[in-house]
Amino acid sequence: TADEAGATISVIGTNYSTTSNSDGNFTITGLTKGTYQIQVSKSGYISSDMYLVNIEDTITTLDYGITLTQAKGTLSGVVNLSGNSDNSGVIVTVGSTGLSTVKNVYGQYSITLPTGTYQDDIIFTNGDYIDNPYTNSFTISASQTTQISQITLASKTQSITGIVKDNNGN
Repeated sequence: TADEAGATISVIGTNYSTTSNSDGNFTITGLTKGTYQIQVSKSGYISSDMYLVNIEDTITTLDYGITLTQAKGTLSGVVNLSGNSDNSGVIVTVGSTGLSTVKNVYGQYSITLPTGTYQDDIIFTNGDYIDNPYTNSFTISASQTTQISQITLASKTQSITGIVKDNNGN
């Protein structure tokens, strides 16, 4: 997959490094026999621990896969329901990610997201209130909390319709 491409594999203490291909494969050439430490990193992922590799032959193939964990951070904020002291029941959805959460009675919410800059709207919905999107871009950093400004949802207004007639039906 595309997530396997572009990881940087570095031999610690040397100038040797390479980048993984679209299948996640990589080759580092020019090393002499010996034991080396390698580290794998990729933007948006937590760098792997260093692995010990013992090179004895012309080609040494790792007998294990290296798995990178996607870095994540937290988006948080407060949303209020206009005229209501119980601010629970609002669904907070981050645009195209499909990730959502329901906030607590105090209007506080938090949602864990992969790192990156988001151009998506954050949608705040509650059936009795007018949806209010947050349309500014925001950035999620690894192991950090990004706080956005407070949002207030206005009550939906209702109407009464009818007809008034006199006692003659006119």
